Amino acid sequence: MIIVIKRRIVKIFIVYQTIWILINAQNTCSAGCLKCFDTNRIDRNSQCTQCSENFELDSKNNICVYSQCGNNLYYDTNQNYGTQGSCVAICSPFSQRNQKTNICSNQLTCSTSKYSQQNIQNDEIQDFFNYQDMYYVAKQPGYISVYDKNQLYLIKRMNFQAKDLNIFNINGMIFIISNDNSISIWDIKSEQRTLKRYSNITSFNLYTQIILMQNKYIFAYNIQQQSLTFEIIYDQINKDFCQSNSFIINISGAQSVLLIDQYLFVNNSTNIIVYQIIVQNNNKDLILQLQYHLEYQLQYQSNYYSILQTSNDDIYLLILAQSIFKISISSKYFEDMQIESLSTQEIVNAKMYQSSKADSNQYLIILTKQQLFYYDFSSQSSKLIIQDGSQITDFEVCSLWGKQNQIIVLLGQINLSVYYFDQDLQQFIQSNQIFTLNYQAHNLKLIQYQSQSNKELIQELVSTDIISILIIKKGSIEQQEQQQIQIITIANFNITFPTPGQLIMSNDYPHSILNYSPSMVIYANGDNSDIIFYDSSDESNCKLKRKIQLSSQKLQKLSLTSFFSDKVIAKFFVEFWIIDIYKQSVIKSFDNGYYLFATNKDKLVVVDSECLNVYSSNILLLYKNCQNYFKSFLFQEIHLNNDLRIFIVKQQEQNFSMLSLFQIDLDNQTLQKLNEIENINYIYLQVFQNFASQQDRVDNNYSIEQIFILDSQYNLIIYNMNLTVIYSQNQLKLSRVFSFIKVMNDNQVFVLLGQQQIILINIQTNNCKFFKIDYLMEQQNIYEAIKNINQYGKVYYQIKFFSKDSIYEYSIDMIRNITYLSGIDYVNQSGLAIFQQSKTAVSINTSINYFGGGDSGLLFISQMQKQRYSKLFLDKSLLNSKDIFLNILQSTKLGLYFVISNKQVSSFDIFTNKFIDIIFQDPNFCDLIKEETILICWNQNQLVLVNYSLKNKKFNYVGMLFLIGYSFDFYKDQLYLYGSSLIIVNSQLQVIYTILDEDLNGFITGCQNSMNKVICIYQDFDSIAYLLIFDKIQKMTQKYNLAVTQGKNIVIIY
Repeated sequence: MIIVIKRRIVKIFIVYQTIWILINAQNTCSAGCLKCFDTNRIDRNSQCTQCSENFELDSKNNICVYSQCGNNLYYDTNQNYGTQGSCVAICSPFSQRNQKTNICSNQLTCSTSKYSQQNIQNDEIQDFFNYQDMYYVAKQPGYISVYDKNQLYLIKRMNFQAKDLNIFNINGMIFIISNDNSISIWDIKSEQRTLKRYSNITSFNLYTQIILMQNKYIFAYNIQQQSLTFEIIYDQINKDFCQSNSFIINISGAQSVLLIDQYLFVNNSTNIIVYQIIVQNNNKDLILQLQYHLEYQLQYQSNYYSILQTSNDDIYLLILAQSIFKISISSKYFEDMQIESLSTQEIVNAKMYQSSKADSNQYLIILTKQQLFYYDFSSQSSKLIIQDGSQITDFEVCSLWGKQNQIIVLLGQINLSVYYFDQDLQQFIQSNQIFTLNYQAHNLKLIQYQSQSNKELIQELVSTDIISILIIKKGSIEQQEQQQIQIITIANFNITFPTPGQLIMSNDYPHSILNYSPSMVIYANGDNSDIIFYDSSDESNCKLKRKIQLSSQKLQKLSLTSFFSDKVIAKFFVEFWIIDIYKQSVIKSFDNGYYLFATNKDKLVVVDSECLNVYSSNILLLYKNCQNYFKSFLFQEIHLNNDLRIFIVKQQEQNFSMLSLFQIDLDNQTLQKLNEIENINYIYLQVFQNFASQQDRVDNNYSIEQIFILDSQYNLIIYNMNLTVIYSQNQLKLSRVFSFIKVMNDNQVFVLLGQQQIILINIQTNNCKFFKIDYLMEQQNIYEAIKNINQYGKVYYQIKFFSKDSIYEYSIDMIRNITYLSGIDYVNQSGLAIFQQSKTAVSINTSINYFGGGDSGLLFISQMQKQRYSKLFLDKSLLNSKDIFLNILQSTKLGLYFVISNKQVSSFDIFTNKFIDIIFQDPNFCDLIKEETILICWNQNQLVLVNYSLKNKKFNYVGMLFLIGYSFDFYKDQLYLYGSSLIIVNSQLQVIYTILDEDLNGFITGCQNSMNKVICIYQDFDSIAYLLIFDKIQKMTQKYNLAVTQGKNIVIIY
């Protein structure tokens, strides 16, 4: 009995401790809050009553806002500028910008949620929309893909969290519903979520949908079995979460349910019922009511059912397969429109058409299996648009140019035809322009969004399938008073990763680099036989974590290969080491014999001089085969497919080789030979891998798509994984081959880089084109090849290769035989041979690149712009035709551009290009100094200093007869202003010492600073030049006549 009591006491104590910890956790004040108390708030945040110093209380949002940073800057306590923190544009690692509080909030270092791929069968497009006039977003199973709106390149992929059920785009806002009854607004630019958790809401599930109704409230509704449940969750007008009562209605036997504006249409098998949804707002207390309105008995069942809203709020159209009814809400009646053309035809699609907002006439566009025609409501008659409807894939009503709507018709899945309404002829006329798509389209979807610049409503058409996304939008070329349609394409959007991998390795410098997301870079340095681990959470400032030395000797040809998701293999000639990347230690060595290996997902195949061995990712032996075929030292290469087919290259006599294909069966412990090709005399062999998804890239799970072989006669042969020839080209005119790569987003095009040659090969069209390049290099490696389609539908290939200390970018039009050098990036370090791009982007516009292979054995990092050129559009009030641009300064740290013209200095947000401020008028020069925290601009009359580390504090100096320039003293934080005099001012431009006054009978033309001296050139009005040396400690000036001292040595000790 005593033991039982003691156990109960212990349990009670544990429960008490747990409750105490939870209470104290909830009572923790938020960032910047000095005093707070616990409340019963749904969001579990404590109520703040007093903020810390330099913070201001926002009682409405219950947060403390930091008030000492300027525009676009955030207070970061983790920066290394001092113990008090500083204002920055880019937060330090493991923290992110909080737009509401103006601080850098710490991120969780251990994730509290896991990513999941929900119900993934393939990566089909579930939705496609424009996000706030900034990006295109494709919703796919388990994630969204974010594309640049103008250049269409993939910016990033953002995974759903495990609790997420679905996402919805409503007027440029992304809403997420989750299985914990929470709803979030997802800002994909900052990658932050604003969450609201509901305590008494109807449970969210996979059937839950949300919709905007009455252009004011966002409803959540579930349709399950025999009931419909819906309620209000968000106020669109006030941009605030809200909640109404939940309403449930019986919809037993309903074939479809539509919610349009303020009405609910329920289609049973025999009748149509219309309900009115009524919302009462009593001091933000929302009361939801459902009122039965009218009902209509159907004469027959229909295969097609739709409700269209007209410009008259009282009139709706009920579209059935062979009849159309007009529904009057106020009069509560259904009227059969009795359109004669429908008596023998079946409706496929129907849409409302109104030429413009000013036009009172409305037309109903009807597509049947036979025709496309329209119904005129005013004359109650129908007229033909297209006689043969069998060629029509789809159509849409929209306004792609001008103020008038058009009918865009998709013909035969490949051509677009445009029709507009002629007011004089009172009929639809076909435009003389027919547009041909680059890919087949199976549907047209209308997307609408508001322009952020002029608030204009923009309409575009989208067609998606498994290989491409077509976007049809307003063009930019005017022809015969009509603006041309622009058709742009995101091709092969599912091919996210290029093949082969991003690792580039040369024969001369065998070092290699692997980059792991989110925060690790592994570098193999053969000169020192080291495997080096770097923390890359701050990608621009990698920190050494650990170094492993594999041998006391130099390991030439040392390289790295991924093995499953948690290991790498360091290879040296015929030896290798398996390394756990998280433990950062060697777990097994194969360094005493002859070994070749291949990995795929969690399997490792090792061929030694005796046997073939298959290991698991835990290095457990799964299979061993020691037949005579494997008792050899003549193996040259082995490659493993993810279905355990293994491709082996074995040397024969007289430099010939044999290609063999085997199937490994682990269940039955057997090895079967599938195919074999003998007498191949090759000089170049490359295997192309395909990663089907992002998770496959993490797991190193790939299929071998093609095997590329170039023989000694420069005959090109491409095999598939069955060793069947799929392409061949005889006697390519090459003198040397450097590298071979597949175009990232075009599965049929390959790029071969030779000596001063680029060869593009399309294996589908059997097209092989040679292009000369201008640069003769000893060693070249292609690291990127991308297919682009410009606004005119022209296809060109952008090819980048790394050679020594430069990155070359060529653009090639394969059809028109056009090639040009579109850019060169120089690396300020000679002898580098390894290049790899980071898999994670620093920002939308920049990427991080890693370099290695130099004599020092160090890892070098650079940051590059993804787009070589971008346009900064200036408002007309900021410039005119007479303005002359002098310079542009930019600071990533401040997040600002400074555009300097002869009229003024203007600042812009570096991330959004938004205009911020005019800093200075009539400048001559501007500088950014002191780690880009201070901007100095001047002309002959005045000098302005803006200190962005002090909340944009601006100081001005006026007083010198004429000002030529300044010299900054970093040691004492002072400025030496020179011109008609020479003075010292502090960082607030207050004069603290005059070295030479205005009576010097000349002027100072330039000065240089050191720790103890200031050296200036002085010229008098007689054109005699002097050297002035000012001693900062003694406050004394020495003067030397340069004409007299010519030919003599002047020694200056700093």
